Amino acid sequence: MDIKLSRELPAKARNSCLIIAISSTGKLCGSAAAIDKASDGYLKKLIKRGDLDGATGSCKYLFDLEGSEFERILVVGTGAKEALSIAGYLKLLRTAFKSVRKTPAALVISALGEVNVDIQSEPATNIGDDKDSIEQWKVFQQALAAEETGYRFSEHDQLGSSAKKKKKSGSAKAAKTPTLRSLVIVISDSSNRSSSKQANAGQAVAKGLHMAKDLGNLAPNICTPSYLASQARTLARQSEKLKVSVLGEKQMEKLGMGAFLAVSKGSREEGKLILMQYDGGPKNQRPIVLVGKGITFDTGGISIKPSAAMDEMKFDMCGAASVFGAVVATMAMELKRNVVFGVAAAKKLPDGAAARPGDLVTTLS
Repeated sequence: MDIKLSRELPAKARNSCLIIAISSTGKLCGSAAAIDKASDGYLKKLIKRGDLDGATGSCKYLFDLEGSEFERILVVGTGAKEALSIAGYLKLLRTAFKSVRKTPAALVISALGEVNVDIQSEPATNIGDDKDSIEQWKVFQQALAAEETGYRFSEHDQLGSSAKKKKKSGSAKAAKTPTLRSLVIVISDSSNRSSSKQANAGQAVAKGLHMAKDLGNLAPNICTPSYLASQARTLARQSEKLKVSVLGEKQMEKLGMGAFLAVSKGSREEGKLILMQYDGGPKNQRPIVLVGKGITFDTGGISIKPSAAMDEMKFDMCGAASVFGAVVATMAMELKRNVVFGVAAAKKLPDGAAARPGDLVTTLS
């Protein structure tokens, strides 16, 4: 998606949608006030007669509004409070972008940066309390929400493509909704250049989230320890800053990694210890280290789990999926830090060689 920043509402564009916010008190500011003025007070008329109530999370569309240059306007409610909590703002963004993605809009102009947010509602966050820091955070979150709400798992689509073609043959083609391709984020006049970096960072994190979700959603006979190792090597080919090393079971046995091998030895699929080293900072910089659990399927081994919802045990590798997502995000934003990513990948299955409760296991330590 192409993301741009603008200090004013752009001119009329085809297949566009403007997102503005109003409170349940009827207060209009920024872009909403501009649209109301251009439409001869139409927004205030709708508020007065109750067609726009501004309830928290409400979404209502206005089409071909007289005086406005936009084909469609999405009005999002922020409720009665002067400012939303951080969690409330993030939920508002997701609601708005999920809604607009159901329309034919190819271009979205978001004025949701004008919504007040109470950053003190979650003091543990690292958001500065100055105006620039808050606006940069809003830019980041808008870019992230716009990209992340477009996620769709499609890795297995090709497996059923032949059957789908047969089923659809002879029938009229369903209208395809165009994909959202461009986003314009409205910023204040005082915003600095760092806002553009935050938009790029939001896209990078969304790219990492998509990678993590894809790995988590893959069928367990596809997403194996070997598959994860191959994904790591593929990522390494995309950046000179990323180096990958993979240990097999024989190497781990020599190192004395008995605890890991006790988990993997009941499976015919060999376990892998995957290390990805990203060198984005100075050589003497101590690295950040992220480690993810990559049990690509966990039956429980000899102590086998109940069959109900057993298919969900493919998600036991989502710690590893998160680490892979972090690798993708780190590479995409060209982070100037040294980071080491570790993934312990194995399948835990019942077998004659599987570990038993009460077995003596010697760990690396």
